[in-house]
Amino acid sequence: PRRSGRAGASQPLHRDGGLVSVNVALNSHLGDPTTGEPGFEGGGTFLENLMDNDDYDRSGNDDVPSPVQRPMAPGHAVAHRSSERHAGAPTTSGVREILVLFLTARQVD
Repeated sequence: PRRSGRAGASQPLHRDGGLVSVNVALNSHLGDPTTGEPGFEGGGTFLENLMDNDDYDRSGNDDVPSPVQRPMAPGHAVAHRSSERHAGAPTTSGVREILVLFLTARQVD
């Protein structure tokens, strides 16, 4: 059984441990018409360093990356350096399902 998500679920600005953080989408923000699965609105990974981009245009200019990144479809991912400050943008409706991976390395003796 699927558990319902927390309304407005988000994460505060933080850094992760490890080398690379990966967020894999498990469901579509558009929903799935074959199963009737509803989509969600909002959500994504807010990357603080994209706010430093003087060219960022809130009007929706596709040539400049938004500070909130979201995988395009289920199975797609957003990856960033774990040391980069980021936050989970609020999911405003529906349930956003993701798998989060932290890639690390260890030195072999």
